[in-house]
Amino acid sequence: MAIKLLRYLSLAALLGLAAHRPEASELPAGFMPLAPSFETQVISQSGPGVFPTRCAQISLGTNKFAFLVPEEFRVDTSKPAKTIVASPDFTRIFTFSVNPWIEADAGEVNAETCRGALLAEHPRAVILSETGVCANNQSGPLFELRWNPATNLVRVARVAYVPSRAGVLEFNMVSSVEKSAEARADFNFILLTFRASGPDGKLALPCLYTKF
Repeated sequence: MAIKLLRYLSLAALLGLAAHRPEASELPAGFMPLAPSFETQVISQSGPGVFPTRCAQISLGTNKFAFLVPEEFRVDTSKPAKTIVASPDFTRIFTFSVNPWIEADAGEVNAETCRGALLAEHPRAVILSETGVCANNQSGPLFELRWNPATNLVRVARVAYVPSRAGVLEFNMVSSVEKSAEARADFNFILLTFRASGPDGKLALPCLYTKF
């Protein structure tokens, strides 16, 4: 009963906050906004002239996004602010989200701002390289890093930031050192097949054709 009451009170508090959106001057110093909430569904695709694939489609208001899911990967649609795609053994994990703290300036993402946000979120991480990436004809910075989230546990990660109408999109990859080469290939596959809806809200789902 106590647990149910606490859950009810937490929900009521959230609804109360949602009822009033404060102005910037009302927010306390250091306030961080909540990540936008969206819905994820998995669509199976097959038919003449195309390879059987699974497509993750994300809806955020009138904005829609989609990418092909690597073969045998699992899709977690239960998180309200991100889509999680993981290999069967969980050695390769990818997340897609809209970063609520970084804003694009005139359609461009500032690499220095992204670097600072990344290191603030993972203070024990070491950035190994910084390059660029392209997704849905939009470009942004790509960081490769390594860190030890636990004793004797080393993880390799890639984080890309790409501008969109909905905000700055964040593509995140985390893998074991042993699976890092495979994870990079899967990461590139997701970025290459990534699509976003146009100004009219229409989205063309990605697919793999048997003939080009």
